Amino acid sequence: MIAEAVDAADAALRPRLWVGDTIERLDGDAAERLAEAVGRGRLVPLMTATQGARLAPPVHELLRSGRVTRVEPTPFSPAQTLRIVEGELGCTLGAGVAADFVPQRPGGDLTLLLSALDIGLRQGSIRRDGGVVVEGPRGYDLDELRPLLEERHRIPVDDDDPAAVAAHLIGLVPDLDLLAAEALLADVTGQADRAFERLEDSGVVDVLDSPPSGFRLRLHDPVVELLLPHTMGRLRRRRLSAGLLDSLTARPADQLGEGEVVALVRESVALGRPLPADAATRAAILTLHAGQAELAVHLAEIAVEAGGGLSSQLTLSAARARFSEAHAESTSNWSLPRHQATLARDLVASMTINRLRIGNPAETTVAASTESTGWMVESDRLAQEASRAVLVGDPELARTRLAEAEAALAPSGADRFRVRWGRAQLDLFDGVSESLLAELRGLRDEARSRGIGSHQAMASMLLGFALQFAGRSAEALGPLREAELLASSLGMDGIVHRARTDLAAALAATGDSHAAWEILRPVLDVADGELFVHGQALASKGRVLAAEGRQSEAAAAAVSAAAAHESQGLALFTLFALVDAARLGLAGSVCARVERLTRDVADLTRTSLARHVRALAALERLGARPGEHEGPGGEYGDDRRSLASEFSAIGALEAAVGFPLLSAESFAHAGVLHESCGQDREAAAARRSSERQAQQCGVIAPASATSPRASGLSEREREIASLAVEGLSNREIGERLVISVRTVETHLLRAYRKLGVRERSELAAALS
Repeated sequence: MIAEAVDAADAALRPRLWVGDTIERLDGDAAERLAEAVGRGRLVPLMTATQGARLAPPVHELLRSGRVTRVEPTPFSPAQTLRIVEGELGCTLGAGVAADFVPQRPGGDLTLLLSALDIGLRQGSIRRDGGVVVEGPRGYDLDELRPLLEERHRIPVDDDDPAAVAAHLIGLVPDLDLLAAEALLADVTGQADRAFERLEDSGVVDVLDSPPSGFRLRLHDPVVELLLPHTMGRLRRRRLSAGLLDSLTARPADQLGEGEVVALVRESVALGRPLPADAATRAAILTLHAGQAELAVHLAEIAVEAGGGLSSQLTLSAARARFSEAHAESTSNWSLPRHQATLARDLVASMTINRLRIGNPAETTVAASTESTGWMVESDRLAQEASRAVLVGDPELARTRLAEAEAALAPSGADRFRVRWGRAQLDLFDGVSESLLAELRGLRDEARSRGIGSHQAMASMLLGFALQFAGRSAEALGPLREAELLASSLGMDGIVHRARTDLAAALAATGDSHAAWEILRPVLDVADGELFVHGQALASKGRVLAAEGRQSEAAAAAVSAAAAHESQGLALFTLFALVDAARLGLAGSVCARVERLTRDVADLTRTSLARHVRALAALERLGARPGEHEGPGGEYGDDRRSLASEFSAIGALEAAVGFPLLSAESFAHAGVLHESCGQDREAAAARRSSERQAQQCGVIAPASATSPRASGLSEREREIASLAVEGLSNREIGERLVISVRTVETHLLRAYRKLGVRERSELAAALS
């Protein structure tokens, strides 16, 4: 930003620019001299400042008087931070690594974060596995970061400095009560020495109001908060952790802040100490609020075993119910996978509790409580009903249930993933817009940055489905593979099956039928009768068969898919399967069923699909499938022209809704029909529209509609048109080719008509 500002400065301004870093480091004399020079117009400062740092009085006065301006960049969200880091590394962060390195508060020092990842890769605590960075065999040791922490954030590196100990304590407990922190610091160092005030003055620490008890402390930079504990030596961390536990366990759990609860659980596991039942219960409720149902189950089980009583039992019931809802996308076994429900819970917790993050305590509307877990379970139940309503084709009921689910969450301020996911699923059937795809990518990246694998799997599955639904099969492969792998590791069988059915269709569409069958056959073997998955598996079978040219078998599979969906009351997906059958040559047979399914429906998706099937049925009646067209004077000439116009209108509607593959097919049919009527210009325009839509899908031409010939330019017509594109006049073209100007004009007019253009300026695009 500074470099661009310098480049933009004019010649009069540039000699007066004073470029520097971290303006808060200026001492009193330097700040006075700067203020004086700026006041007299001799200097124009262009400097950075650490967020939260206190400025010297002369600099502060410059800001107050308006002589200088402070520009505050909007902090990056966790999902944006993740995308930036992955862009710098050139690979994806695995869920565990993303959760360990990406802060859950907006903003943070990206230079520090990238340095930490570089150290981890060199040391082997993380490693590259193909295009993914995953956890390595070694623990994190980021001692090399300490000089950078001092330089960029003024955190003392001298372990004997009380301010360094104070910073480490706050790093271990990001929400630490001030009085408890001062007492603990005095116990550990034998002195307080205004350590916390020094950290506040230098902008290292934020002091948050926490009524009624007073204040809580948090490191200002979220990246520093995340990484600082890993810069401590093992013995030092053990000593501080033991002191923290003694202090935290001496206080009632209901008086602990969220960060204190997380630290109590984490450090108890790390030191092998028993976890107090009330703290485990509170931690379980917090993890439910954060959307981490699986971890909440483990913590609640620990609380029950520790004698937590009724509150821990209620929390365990709620956690199990929410875990079941998270895994309820078409799986009949809603219990914890066996490999996760073992007696080695403490090991699982030690791996995952470190990934529990909290938000700003000041933003919490209602404290987490046993009662609030009931609201969350009710919200999940309503979101599940909304998902079912989408599948059966009742969008109004889905909207109502999602609004009720959001209202149920409002008192607790809990995680809204299921509501947001449900709205994206609902919006999908109004068309696949770029904004919807961005929302789905954001949901996936947020889940990845928080380490919530079940949410990541669900978001990736829906993103892949949306791309495949729109015909963008090549783009769908990555998200679908991600969903399938994650869901397999978590035992989410329903998501696995859904991802595999769509992945098979995408592989077939991109030319890999062998891999498609390898993915699809196991699903076909187990999916019989399974809600939604059975029909989708048959639909994907039809698409794989179609990709292999086995059209009659593919059409039969599409009809079977429609029957399977219809038997389960899934009207919307019955329609999609019937559309596949129509595209495969059965439009006349299925048209009446499509009309019944779309009667009294106003949304653009179903309207466009119904028009597409009606037009295909009319095409079948005319006997005008590609290659079977009549000439311009044929018996059905007028009907062909009107049907060609209808296909063009349908293609434009499908393009607007976000279905480029269907749009490409519609425009291709329009091109064939226009050409059969001798309308060369209209045929060429339709073919170009078809090619543009097909390019969005990563295919050369739509499989169900191809033109019997290309643009149709003769060699001489193409030669003359190319010379016109180069800028030659008709006379110059005639002189070069030794032909008359009238002959040039005749050839150009024919080329215009065949290419569907009206003037010379359009030739270049049409020829390319």
